[in-house]
Amino acid sequence: MQQKLECEAGSSLSVEALATFANTLLQKSVLVSSEDLGGGGIDHLLRLWQKVQLQKGGESLPQLAHEWLLDKALLDLSGIGLEPWLKALYQNDDLQTFIKLILQTTRLTAEDIGVINQRLRDLSLGIARTVTPGVLPPNIVLSDAQLDFWHREGYLVIPQVLSVEQCAATRALIWQQLGANEKEPQTWYQSHALMQKIMLQLFRHPQLDANRQAPKIRQVFEQLWKTGSLSRTKRILSFSSRIGMNGQLNR
Repeated sequence: MQQKLECEAGSSLSVEALATFANTLLQKSVLVSSEDLGGGGIDHLLRLWQKVQLQKGGESLPQLAHEWLLDKALLDLSGIGLEPWLKALYQNDDLQTFIKLILQTTRLTAEDIGVINQRLRDLSLGIARTVTPGVLPPNIVLSDAQLDFWHREGYLVIPQVLSVEQCAATRALIWQQLGANEKEPQTWYQSHALMQKIMLQLFRHPQLDANRQAPKIRQVFEQLWKTGSLSRTKRILSFSSRIGMNGQLNR
């Protein structure tokens, strides 16, 4: 009996067929189209994996530099996080293993995949769709003073994007992940596998996903960039203790 790889989109491919297909593609250096659904039913996934394999083999693809935005959109829309995505791409030379890892990590439903594919196709065609539910009309989310500050300083601090409860839940998540206690500073300096200096390697969690869904966040970016064709980048958290090892307050 042939083993098959099942994907949420409802299709299946035999392991043997995937291996043969991948080898044929790489040997001929023929790129599939972005709308080829051989990557677990997800647009552009197979093409992106193939491009990485060709580049790892020493082939230069300068003519495809314009696809970086589409590559990045796929990474963002899948919701994995940049670093895990790049590791999956560059550490998996076997197509079947790569697709299985992506589907297991993302846990995308058929509906999720449909939304991703539509967004990618819109991006390819230059179509911008505003998907944010209306909280405030986009032209008045930011005040004139905030816009002036943005143009002058290059950053903004937006107050009250998250509720007090959301902030408390997010802090609790960080303390839990680090095995530390907010009221016990001596626990703030324990080494932890997820910490890289002040960066906490935590990309996905229901609380973080809920924070990212705050409508006002997207509306602010839509106003700043003057487009609704945006996708969220899943970034890690940071943890910087308020009191340094010397007992002084960190600024």
